[in-house]
Amino acid sequence: MYRTGDVVECIDDHFTPRQRVSVPHIPVNGGIYTIRQAIPGFRGLGLRLVEVVNPEITVDFGEGVERQLEPLFLASRFRLLRRREDIVSREAANAD
Repeated sequence: MYRTGDVVECIDDHFTPRQRVSVPHIPVNGGIYTIRQAIPGFRGLGLRLVEVVNPEITVDFGEGVERQLEPLFLASRFRLLRRREDIVSREAANAD
C-alpha cells in the first residue's frame, strides 16, 4: 500500500476526454511524483501528488450527496520507486 511521502512513477496516463476536461493537471507516463495523500475510496486507493495540484470539482456520491474535492488518481496508475522511510534513512546516513 502506498503512503504519504512515497515516490512513484506514472505507468498509465490514459484518461478519457471527459477526465481531461474536468481535471486540468494530470500525471504523465514516466513522470516521477511524491505522494501528498493516499485515500481509500470505493474504486480503490486514490492518490494526490505533490507535483500535481488541481482545483476542486463537484463529486456526486449519489442520493443527492455532492462534495467539492480535489480529484484523486488511482494508485494502479503508478508503480512504487522509493518508500519515504528509505529516503529519510538515506538522508540521515548522509548527514553524518
